[in-house]
Amino acid sequence: MSFNITWRELCKINILHGFYLHPEELAGNSLSASEQNTIASNLHALDSYNIAKDVGITPNRLTQQLMAGFKLKFRATNSGMALWCQVEDSASARLASFIPVYDNLKLSFFLKLENPAFLNFTNFSLSGFRDHIYYFSNQAGNMAGTTRYLNSAGTYASDSDRLKLRPQFFSIDVSGLGLNEILFTLTNQFNSAEIICSNVSTLESCELNWRGLPAGRYTLRAFDSAGNELSSLAEDFYLDDGDIPNKSFAVIELFHLPSIDLSDYALLDITDNRSLLQPEFTLWWQNRMTRWRYIFNQSQSVSPDPLADVSFSDSEQRQLWTRELQPLVSGFRPIRFQHDTDVSEEILLPNPGVETLYPEGGAYFSDVYLGNFDLSRM
Repeated sequence: MSFNITWRELCKINILHGFYLHPEELAGNSLSASEQNTIASNLHALDSYNIAKDVGITPNRLTQQLMAGFKLKFRATNSGMALWCQVEDSASARLASFIPVYDNLKLSFFLKLENPAFLNFTNFSLSGFRDHIYYFSNQAGNMAGTTRYLNSAGTYASDSDRLKLRPQFFSIDVSGLGLNEILFTLTNQFNSAEIICSNVSTLESCELNWRGLPAGRYTLRAFDSAGNELSSLAEDFYLDDGDIPNKSFAVIELFHLPSIDLSDYALLDITDNRSLLQPEFTLWWQNRMTRWRYIFNQSQSVSPDPLADVSFSDSEQRQLWTRELQPLVSGFRPIRFQHDTDVSEEILLPNPGVETLYPEGGAYFSDVYLGNFDLSRM
């Protein structure tokens, strides 16, 4: 007697980045949903694409346990990840999971930095990077055409997707409220807990201990003794239960909620909690725009022509700046010191690397050191 074990794709997640896929000739760095879709469907453009060298994807331990129980497999791909599901051996055209999912299910996948330069060429804030986490899920409902984005709004992940990262035990400042009792509640789709903070005198701070709650996105609310909500203390944050993989900077959470219709974002049909819907999700990271700065050891005796992409920023003519911010791309972007004319040849300047980034005066600079190079000898 023999039998076959059949696996089918439950869902797919494409993690795409403008640094590699942004058209080099495009002046800005913002792609519309239709432009992104054209790139994502171009097999030639994705032929050499491999986000895994920059970003690793890891399910946490609880997710690994849940996947084993529900006969799911995780696969990292060059363009992101895929989940596969064991299905029943049936002659029916309907793909049905081997094990039905009748209860709420959440699977968490953490994005880890494999390439430190990813921080430099990706358009997100470096401020507060260590105590925040980017949060994406199939509850985003941010759909454009047939593209199911995992970020909350727009076509790119942004700082609006960041959540404060809090440990299970933390204190919160309540000074100035003039209260001696506050009720705190912490809730999400799976868990809820409450803590009463009280003192005979006016409270200055409250120590909140949420140990026992698993990691996830939660909403914190606070109420005074009369039941009035203290809106100034409300916040959404991601609770770290100590099981977040090292170097994680983002999390993707995939939900199956039998009582909620997630529409195009659903993993399984909630009418039977078994039929595979096989959605494909998308997450785009935007490439960073910087001012490119060319630094010389000696003053230059020649100036760029009027149509050049650069101009001198100092009277000694030792620093050339690009007139406009430039998107960082993995290919070559032509920056012209002199245009091709009938009497002269075009002069192009080198592109900066992404290993270093210089924040100055609220802007970011990418520097190219040209040392003793003399532009007049070109």
